[in-house]
Amino acid sequence: MNINIPIFFNLLIGFLLLNSCNSPSIIYSKNNFNKGETSFKPYLEYKIQEFNFSTEIKYFEVIIYRALLDSNRQKFDIPLKSFSNFIFKAGKIKKSEKIKKNLLWLSKVVLKKDYFWKKRVNKDSLYYMTTSLRFLDKKNRLNAIQNQEDIKELLGEIDTEAELALWLYIIEDEQDIISYKKLNNLYRVRYKKQDKDRCLNIYYFKFYNTKGEKVKYQEIKKIPYKCVKKDALFQRSNKNGS
Repeated sequence: MNINIPIFFNLLIGFLLLNSCNSPSIIYSKNNFNKGETSFKPYLEYKIQEFNFSTEIKYFEVIIYRALLDSNRQKFDIPLKSFSNFIFKAGKIKKSEKIKKNLLWLSKVVLKKDYFWKKRVNKDSLYYMTTSLRFLDKKNRLNAIQNQEDIKELLGEIDTEAELALWLYIIEDEQDIISYKKLNNLYRVRYKKQDKDRCLNIYYFKFYNTKGEKVKYQEIKKIPYKCVKKDALFQRSNKNGS
């Protein structure tokens, strides 16, 4: 059997990206939490009642698709057999074939060259991972979000854990979101970042107001772990090549 290696590699990377986005990476002992600090739930466990949207919504979902860029026309498309993965899904909807087609059509319509919610699978690929937020309103109309401002307007004031989790998923690249604590009109969110160049786990806080704006960063601590530093690899490579 002949395998097209570049296509296979892109499919594999896409699959790994999809399966790394289901929920925050909870990898921190609760014994280290401060009083009043709470872990985020897995995204799919949040119920529709936990979101105080600015308009009445019966159902909403955040889904990732693998989209393909037509480099000649600079146009995106979502193949029928594209990878897809639900990140958030709350409320009730009867998904007939017509509804499914309309939801897919909505995700395609918002996919423009400057669409904010897309990431290239790798630098040489025409495949992108594109995220879509779609919802059903009280008049049974289907809608899709086109930009961050639309989501901000939909959320209004961020006053629940579910809304905070959704907003952080949208604006932050870091997946290692550990926990949060409400401090008056601020949310203090605990993160972990791995610095592979220096073999360090870095723990830090980011502070957000109820409008979702980031107002402060505070590093907590750095913990070394065993790995081969980038400089050491470079020196070893030069030694082998000389």
